[in-house]
Amino acid sequence: MPLPLPGANQAPAAAESGHLRLLALIASPLSNAAGDGPPQGQQLDVWGEWERLRQSIAAAHDPVNRRAAPWEVIRQAPSTAAGLQTALIAAPDVLHVCAHAGPEGLLIEDDLGREAELPRARLAQIVRGRGLKLAVLNACATAKIAKALLDAGVPAVVGSSDKIFDGEGMVFARHFHGALATGASVGEALAAAQAAIIAAYESRELPWRVGASDASEQRAAIFQLWGDADLRLSRPAAPASAPLVHLHPRPIGGAPPFDLLTGFVGRREQLLALGRWFDATGKGVFAISGVGGVGKTTLALAAALRHLHRFAALAFASAKAQPDFGLRQVLEATAAALQVQPDERMYANPAAAIATLLNARPLLLLLDNLESLDADAIQDLARALRGADFRNGSRVLLTLRPHERSPLTDLAGGDRLALETLARQDACRLVREEADRLGLPDERLRHPDPATAGSLGMTRHDGQLAAGIDQIAALCFDHPGLLRLALRMLRRHDRAGLNLRLHTLQGKEVQAALTEFIGLMVADLEKQSPAAVQTLVAAAVFVGGAAEPLLAQVARGEPLAEAERIAWEDDWLLPAVDAGLLRQVSAGRYDLDAPVRGFLGKVRPLAAETERQLHLRHAQALLPVVAAWGDLIAAQEMTYAAPREWDNVTAAWDRLCEMGGADEAGETLLAFSEEWGNTVRNNYDPRRLHWLESAAQAAFRIGSEWQQANVLKAQGDVLAFQNQNDEALQHYEHAFRLFQQVGSSLGQANVLQAQGDVLAFLDRRDEALQHYEHAFRLFQQVG
Repeated sequence: MPLPLPGANQAPAAAESGHLRLLALIASPLSNAAGDGPPQGQQLDVWGEWERLRQSIAAAHDPVNRRAAPWEVIRQAPSTAAGLQTALIAAPDVLHVCAHAGPEGLLIEDDLGREAELPRARLAQIVRGRGLKLAVLNACATAKIAKALLDAGVPAVVGSSDKIFDGEGMVFARHFHGALATGASVGEALAAAQAAIIAAYESRELPWRVGASDASEQRAAIFQLWGDADLRLSRPAAPASAPLVHLHPRPIGGAPPFDLLTGFVGRREQLLALGRWFDATGKGVFAISGVGGVGKTTLALAAALRHLHRFAALAFASAKAQPDFGLRQVLEATAAALQVQPDERMYANPAAAIATLLNARPLLLLLDNLESLDADAIQDLARALRGADFRNGSRVLLTLRPHERSPLTDLAGGDRLALETLARQDACRLVREEADRLGLPDERLRHPDPATAGSLGMTRHDGQLAAGIDQIAALCFDHPGLLRLALRMLRRHDRAGLNLRLHTLQGKEVQAALTEFIGLMVADLEKQSPAAVQTLVAAAVFVGGAAEPLLAQVARGEPLAEAERIAWEDDWLLPAVDAGLLRQVSAGRYDLDAPVRGFLGKVRPLAAETERQLHLRHAQALLPVVAAWGDLIAAQEMTYAAPREWDNVTAAWDRLCEMGGADEAGETLLAFSEEWGNTVRNNYDPRRLHWLESAAQAAFRIGSEWQQANVLKAQGDVLAFQNQNDEALQHYEHAFRLFQQVGSSLGQANVLQAQGDVLAFLDRRDEALQHYEHAFRLFQQVG
């Protein structure tokens, strides 16, 4: 397929000489060592810890040169002692550890994710002689661990004497790592980071959590240094201009929505079951089923990140918002993960091609939201997976709604999970952590009845809070998606208002309750900001998310001018995001979660003409994208891999072909035909001749001979690329005659040159020379 600029999900290349290297070990055991009980410490938010570190590194900068700090950050996986020992062979400059500390050392994980203690003596043995210059310990009571590391030859260790709040950790990491990268000593970097924490408290960037007047100094003093305060990291002679951050040292095909993992809690038993499945031999397919919003995708992603080290690559494909989802999308994601360019032969028999790729190297294939597939697509996909020999190590994870029988779930056999709502303890933890992320005060969470405190045997303050959190979890059926939306509503309504709305859902099935609550939130948003609902409707047109400028153009009906940006954000975008109905998946990119998308499509469908106009806006917004691709391909600055917006562009082309006619849809398709030459010619998408034929029909209906000729020339180029040379020459001849009729010498010259290329390939050299000579004379005429 045509290609884009390099994506973010690539395997790390060899470290640039201009980077300082940081290895991040983030461990959150799922259970005790035996696997039959909870771990010693509370489960950490692994994704949240990683994101805070990533954001801190991204924000770290050199204040003198005003450039990003040249860090290369790699997340170590698996979070085991053996994994750490292997990772340290690459000699990172800094080891960043986020884990609980036990009496004798760090509490990390074994291969299944169970708790495994890494004794201080063993840790010292692992790091000794590896050239590690600094260790940063995000764990409680780290003094003994720090001493063991110092004894093993690590010059300096930074740790903490108490629990670190998330915001403090981000401020600390941003300033500490930024200072280190600019040549500051460890002691100077620590002082700078402590000063930044004090300033953040005083400016209210960080919320006050204790009442003492010197709280900011107390909090900053939690961060401590052992060892050589004068140590300075060797700065690269030519520092890199930007940091490199690697979530995982494996190639990833597709666009997994890893942002969904933010705030992931619970599911310990399910993750352990998946770990045992990954660890067993001879397994192939695992199916995760459950109602919408219950966390199927999130669980699959969490399991994939924990076990991706077992595979050569990860491929992700989702049927969400793709009514034509099938073997083509699975083939493209699988091929991209293994860095293979699909060719015409593979597209001709995608089921066999998918099986071949799965058999080539150990690949983890995650297929998401499969409940929307029709019977034929399910049968096709099942046929492809049945062709794989899973003894080579490949595995497939499926997420879908519950089915009594399906060819896909039959493949999984007994390897399946029917995902229920969260355990109450985990649901309450989600309420607490999500409320903290949203900045909700405890007053909003407390139970309105003071008597609840006495029933729990707690103080009035703590008891009302615990009872209130439990009540929210219960009223939301312990359903993670509904819980998150309810807390978003609590930002705008008091507790009584939220309880009133949640009580109307009681007695309903969970899926029906979720859909009804989304309806309440959309109605609420419409009263607050009708324009924001238009943004939701516009987002539903996109496939795989929407870049903000494109979303704004589709929602508003015109490109977004810089002078209109504040109004766009205040009235159209942010209210939808704040309501939790529109999700920011990455910087400047937004998408709808499946339950919201389903509500808009089924409960609140658009009138046919309104939907048509939105599809036209969507296509017209993407015209400049395709034009830019053509320029990049011509300049040989794009390679053969699907660009970020490829699914959106091809969805737009498919819709325009369906609309047909000589109206605005046909004119838009012809506008694409003037820009898509390089993009359509230089790929193997099986739909490309259909797009070109539809454009030719549109040109005929509209009556533009010049545009007909352009499309015929493009069809000839594709046919020549496919070695269908006789058909290519026929299309070129027709195009040449039309260019003659409209008097386009340049068009004639381009066709003659293309004809000459085909004739030369067929070894008809005399004819080729005649065509080249004729083309040369015409090129001379037009200058």
